[in-house]
Parts: sequence; C-alpha cells; structure tokens
Amino acid sequence: MIVVRDNPPTNPPPRPLDSDPSADLSVNYIPVGGPAFIPAKFGMKPGEKQFWRVLNSSAVTILDLELQFDSVPQPLEVVALDGVALGSQDGAGRGTSRVFSHLLVPTAGRAEFIVTGPARGVAVARLVTRAVDTGPAGDPDPLRPLLVIKPPPAGDNSAVARRLPAVSGLPPAPRFAGLGAAKPAKSRNLFFSEDDTFFYITVAGQTTKPYSTDDPPAIVTTQGSTEDWKVENRTEENHEFHIHQIHFKLLARNGKTLAAEDQEILDTVDVPYWSGTGPLSECESADGFPRAGHRGFRLSLPHPRPRGRRDDGDHPGPAAACRRQEVASERDALSCLFCGKEPAITEDRGPSSLRRAASRFEVDAVADLCSNCLSARPISDAPALTLPE
Repeated sequence: MIVVRDNPPTNPPPRPLDSDPSADLSVNYIPVGGPAFIPAKFGMKPGEKQFWRVLNSSAVTILDLELQFDSVPQPLEVVALDGVALGSQDGAGRGTSRVFSHLLVPTAGRAEFIVTGPARGVAVARLVTRAVDTGPAGDPDPLRPLLVIKPPPAGDNSAVARRLPAVSGLPPAPRFAGLGAAKPAKSRNLFFSEDDTFFYITVAGQTTKPYSTDDPPAIVTTQGSTEDWKVENRTEENHEFHIHQIHFKLLARNGKTLAAEDQEILDTVDVPYWSGTGPLSECESADGFPRAGHRGFRLSLPHPRPRGRRDDGDHPGPAAACRRQEVASERDALSCLFCGKEPAITEDRGPSSLRRAASRFEVDAVADLCSNCLSARPISDAPALTLPE
C-alpha cells in the first residue's frame, strides 16, 4: 500500500522557481521534498512480481505515475481504479487487466497494478510522477521521484510468495452491471468556475455562489435513479471531479464517446483546464456524464474542506441528497458506512458522545453509522480510519 500525501514544502513560499511544486510530497509518511527530492526506498527482489495499491491522498498534486528502469518506462499492469476491477461491470463479474506505460491518478484517486522487479544489472529503478500541465492558473506539478526500488540486503532469504491463498468464497454481484444501458431519468449540466477568492461548482441554471452547509441541496434525486451529468471546466486550471460514496461510468470526453474499454467505473476524474478560447473542456459521466445511480445511493455526505491552497474560503459544491422514504423497510436497508454489516442509526441526532465519535469517521450524520462502530473505541482514541466504498 502506497499512500502519497502533501507535505509542507522544504522551501516555503516564495519559492525560488516558478516550476517549484506548490506542495512537497510524502510516500507512506517518508518526506520526498525539494530541491533534492530524495525518494523513499522499497525492497524488491529481481524479477519479483508485487501488487501495489496507490492512493493519491494529496490535495493539490495530480500524480502521473511512471515506473522507470535506468530511465526507460516500464509496463504497469493495471487491474483496478478507484476500488473497482477493470472490465468487471459488464455482467460477467470478472475483471481484466490493461497495460499502461504511465497512469494519471488525480487527487483522491486510487490505482491498483502489478509491478515486476528490475532485473539484475539495472542501476536505477524508480517510481516517478511525471510533470502534469495543470493550466496557466494551476499549481506547478513538475516531474518528481517518489520511490526507488532496491534489492534486499545480502543474506535476506525471505521467500517470495508464489501461490495465492485459497479462495474464500464467490465474489459479490457486480454493483454497476448494466449501468451503461440504463435509461437515465434526468440529464444535468454542471460547471467549475472560480474567482480571486472562491472555487465553485454550479448546476447550470442555478446561481453561482460559495458552498455553505446551511444551504439546501443543489441536487435532489431519488434512491436508485440513474442520471447523466456533463461537467465543464470553465477555469484555466485543472479540477478534479469526485463524488463521495458514489461511483459513476465515464462515457465521453469533450463531446467524444469513449471506447468501451475506457468507459470505466470511477469516483474521481481529472477535468483539464480551459485554454481561454474555443470549446470548454468537458466530460460526460465523470469528466462529463457520470451515471450515478445504483443501490449505494444514500443520504448526502458533506463535501470536505480541501486542504492547502484550495482552503482559501468556503469550498463550493452542490450537495446531492436522496429522498428517504419514511418506511421501515427502507430504513432497515441502510447499513453502516464503516462496517457495512449492522443497520445504521436512523436518526440524524443522537447522544453527544456519538456525534463526537461520528466526526472521527469524517461523517456528519450519525445516521450513516451503526452504534457498534461509533462506540467501539473511546473518543480520545481517534483512530485514523477510512470509510469503504
């Protein structure tokens, strides 16, 4: 598991060069800062195959991953994006893999791929993030090393796993099978914009204004519905489109339908900047038309405040809410967002201790978690936990 985070820059602003990154990075809490950019070290035997999960947990850095052996790009056998196996939602229920020479992972994005260790004789093996053009108003995102691969120390006779463990059971049914053929109940247009103070995402036809938790939802839909969304970027810097707890099927970019193999199930997508003239950068499904209807569509979760430069003010964003039928059967169907097993508490309010506990899980409404998960540890314990999709 490789977690890339923003790190306070070694040389704080003003930076010496315009190309200096707006934030340094860390890899599994190992700082990789400029100007030296000393990478983290990973052990790997020659020719060994390893399964890597990479999470881009940064706020302002878009990753473009490339594995290099003596500066020569190596294949990345990608098996999943944003927690969903490639090609697994076509009804067959089995995923596929695709080989890429490099892989863009936007902020909040996840990628899972297979890496083959360097052969003996390779002098420098490293994983880098390539330079990303984020636009005239974007944050500098230059080429940087993330980690170097080193053989284990002499005398290390640890065995390489050559057999997979026994299958524990059948995989769950695909959550998004048939989404591409589903008839959308509604189409919506949204767009990114910004000024000197705020960043906005606005539903076409509504007033552009800073996001506030006191506002009613900008989008209201019904549980299980399917919608087509087109998202435009009207700014001169890249923006990442991300929906919490909801995946979508990416259908098109800039008005062109994607090839079937590129219409993946995602929950995060990069929307490139607008040049200032000509057509706007748009996507359909995530970069444009996200088909966001599935059985996981539940009560809205608050949009978190981004960190770093983008936390200049109230972060905008339409809240998507689901009309919740006041019938016992539907309330019973809502399961805990953390363990996924026990039924969630059905009231938005509860004991103050439970409300404080809910904040540890980055969830505002107690209704999204079960009482077991909320009371499992003392409040002071404050574990760092991640909600499953």
